[in-house]
Amino acid sequence: MNHELFLVGTYTGKKSHVPDPQGEGIHLCERILGSGSMIILDTLTGLKNPSYITQDSRTGLIYAVCETDSGGGGVASLQRKGNTLELLSLRTGLGNAGCHLSVHQERNEIMTASYGDGRAVGYSLGAQGAEDVAWNVAYAGSGPAGERQASAHAHQILPSLHGDKIYVCDLGSDRVWMHDVSRAGAHPQTALVAPPGTGPRHLALHPSGDWAFILCELAPHLYVARIRQEDGSMKLLEQHLACEPSQQGIAAPAAIKIHPSGNTLAISSRFDDSISIFRIRIDSSPMLELVMRFSSPGRTPRDISFSHEGLYVAAQDDHRMAFRPFDPPTGWPAGDWSGSMEIGSPSCVLPL
Repeated sequence: MNHELFLVGTYTGKKSHVPDPQGEGIHLCERILGSGSMIILDTLTGLKNPSYITQDSRTGLIYAVCETDSGGGGVASLQRKGNTLELLSLRTGLGNAGCHLSVHQERNEIMTASYGDGRAVGYSLGAQGAEDVAWNVAYAGSGPAGERQASAHAHQILPSLHGDKIYVCDLGSDRVWMHDVSRAGAHPQTALVAPPGTGPRHLALHPSGDWAFILCELAPHLYVARIRQEDGSMKLLEQHLACEPSQQGIAAPAAIKIHPSGNTLAISSRFDDSISIFRIRIDSSPMLELVMRFSSPGRTPRDISFSHEGLYVAAQDDHRMAFRPFDPPTGWPAGDWSGSMEIGSPSCVLPL
């Protein structure tokens, strides 16, 4: 195969964190291996702020959360047919400012996290994608960081690697919530309490299932936590800076991803516009070692994502997608930026 396909979600409407929306919808894109050139194959329009995308590996169906502040949230279900995208259904009605979603294969659900009302919702899945609401939980809590932590703000939802737990990062209460998979709609337990005012945004799970790497937004911190297999709770072990020390006052970390090799971890940070690469050393202390920090190829790197070939960066405010090759076996950068293209207000990127 001489090409690689990927999806890009965009912001189509103005929000407080999107001052210059130029997005058109969801783009199906192609990157030519070797040359690095990238092109848009198809664009699915008509969706409001499809800001995060995921795919069900079993069915190939694609899901996008529509980040709207009024009129309820939305989950778009679509499929790829060759080089085109087709909308199958749009489920609306729950969640204010939906910002993340994940498939839970054991429950056969698509799960969404909503920042505005601090809510998580699970939808059952059928042939046309998201169907009925299976469960719906609103979180409660606050933190010391003023308006940003006046209430719960669910920012990410994902299943544990063993599928027995569901984790939700709550920026507003400085918590990672946890649901038992058999009782997803029940009152959540606390998996982790982060230091006050740090605002957990996203976490990544090590392929072993024993470790979680938690990225905070309100304070640019990256934490390493051990997952207790007996109950799914987490214990903080390490703290690292997610930016240069001189940039702590402006940095706002955004995305965290583990390379397919499991050897490295990458984080993006907005406003100081940087990408940091950490070596993962399971049998060492500290487990994470900063080995490289470089400038983003554009302003506001809201999302990053690894394919087997390298790292994609979605630079929201420079309306640009860029790619940097990484060595597949080692997970190390293997050259400079090798391709880019203009896309209005990219918010997320998903290699297929």
